[in-house]
Amino acid sequence: MKKITIFNVEKFLNLMDGKEDRFNDIGWIEPIYIAMIRAYLDDNRLEISTNNSYIKQIIGNDFQKYKTYMPIEYVKTRMGLEKISTHLSSIMLQNFQNLLLVDKKDLEHYLQYLFLELMNNVAGAVHHYIK
Repeated sequence: MKKITIFNVEKFLNLMDGKEDRFNDIGWIEPIYIAMIRAYLDDNRLEISTNNSYIKQIIGNDFQKYKTYMPIEYVKTRMGLEKISTHLSSIMLQNFQNLLLVDKKDLEHYLQYLFLELMNNVAGAVHHYIK
């Protein structure tokens, strides 16, 4: 199985045409390349064909609560950020099953706020530098 890393990503740019099953040979992909693939596919209205379940799930739009990763999501509104914040919090909360319900709810609200603030700050910084 091949791995796509930041150091060899240029060799695999041709995979983004979405026309062949060439992703079947890939065992792992650097997250930045996953974001590149998703953006390219969305911009060109393409879909990839692969038997690799990891690639399908991470590039796809289906959030699965009990996975340790989330699919790449294109955020257009604050509601999109809140959705991601909720997903990230639910993933993190899987590690705190022994907490009392009241403590778990507090942690969930704290994590959602933390992730939302972080994403808002990143989005603000990106918007500032793009100008």
